[in-house]
Amino acid sequence: MSNVKKFTTHSYINTKYYNYLWVIEDFMLIRETERGYLNSTLFAADELEFQLIFETRYYSSGKYSDYSTLHISSSSNLNKNLPCTYKISVMKDDVSVYTKTNTYQITTEEGLEEIFAIPTLEINKFISSTGSMVVHCELKIATGEEENSAYYEGDDANKGFSPKRNFDWIFLEKELSDVTLKTADGKEIPAHRVLLANASSVFRAMFKHEKGENKTQSVDMVDIAYETAAELLRYIYTGSVENQELFQAMDLLAASDKYQLEELKSVCEQMIGSNLSAENAVDILRAAEKHNAKYLLKKATDFLKVLFRPVR
Repeated sequence: MSNVKKFTTHSYINTKYYNYLWVIEDFMLIRETERGYLNSTLFAADELEFQLIFETRYYSSGKYSDYSTLHISSSSNLNKNLPCTYKISVMKDDVSVYTKTNTYQITTEEGLEEIFAIPTLEINKFISSTGSMVVHCELKIATGEEENSAYYEGDDANKGFSPKRNFDWIFLEKELSDVTLKTADGKEIPAHRVLLANASSVFRAMFKHEKGENKTQSVDMVDIAYETAAELLRYIYTGSVENQELFQAMDLLAASDKYQLEELKSVCEQMIGSNLSAENAVDILRAAEKHNAKYLLKKATDFLKVLFRPVR
């Protein structure tokens, strides 16, 4: 009988997102006034600066050159190069008439990236019926080092686990307990080997080969706080989660992934997914990637796609 063990590794990098809309009203008049140069305001954040620049070149005689161009200017005060992916669209009457996506390096020196260069006589195809030009800019910038997370999908011993009995009468009680969990904040929780091993293949492997006096008297949960460890045990003993605050669910997701409690992990994904917002979506996406939370990863990705879709 074959025993196939499947491993999945996710490589990712910390990123930040920016969304900018440049509306140039009465474009043709402004262009004439500025004599060919038109700059957006600076949009800056986290020691990064960006600006959109539209230019129609002139000959010395004052006539238009053959081409008009759009550039994005960028610079960084972080003393390192940052890879950046942009998507820039020109909207005409709420419809995208031009889109460019590319990747380039943001450096400590001010740099220009050309978005388009078109014959000046064709610029009208970018001008709306109200005389405006609308440029929508989306930026995704790598701000950290590449990281990897590995996920092991072994046999189905732990999948579909659901407590069959109600053990709330010994939850957090010393009665009949035979192991102590030591949490990151120095607190201790009494627990029962057989229940931990039945729920988690990680605990089962930990306890399986213990014999006689060599039995582990305590388990150090050095990266899990007391409140998170208690909720993890509550699910093992009762099949329920009491604290459903977002910050607690995020910590519980990490703990359930570490101890391979797949059903609890699924519960956490549902709780976190129901609390997605513009403020937390990126952090949730990163957590989903790190812990291979597939449902949550899809939900966060779909949420961000809607959040950063071109303005119409």
